[in-house]
Amino acid sequence: MINFYEKSLYLKGLMLLIKRDKKIEEAERNLMIKVGKILGFEKDFIQSSIDNLLENPYITDEIPKFSSKIIAESFLLDGLKLSFSDNDFSPEEIEFLSEVAKQNGLESEYSSMLKSYLSHFETLNDNSFLFIEKYLEEDRDQVPQ
Repeated sequence: MINFYEKSLYLKGLMLLIKRDKKIEEAERNLMIKVGKILGFEKDFIQSSIDNLLENPYITDEIPKFSSKIIAESFLLDGLKLSFSDNDFSPEEIEFLSEVAKQNGLESEYSSMLKSYLSHFETLNDNSFLFIEKYLEEDRDQVPQ
């Protein structure tokens, strides 16, 4: 189950990711709005957060530490998807994801994820799905009817 704190951390972490290269492309913006809505945040809140992201001095660059490796892996995969959504390889964004992997004990897994992502780029860079959706669907499946 993913609680509100974890969802907030996921969204904030992805915001920090797109901030790394000091520019926010339209493809990144669109995917961030999609992620935020999937996580249950209001579109206006997400858009405002993105609009103020580069200038907001109160957003700390603290590397997210997730409560489970499964959520951290999902974050890394969605982070790769977001990093490459503008078809631009940003070393700053890839380095941030590497730091997240290290913070969450997934350094070796991240290397494999990055290699796999790059070799399956055409298929995985389809923004019609996000990896976190799988875990949110599991939450919905566990809700008593």
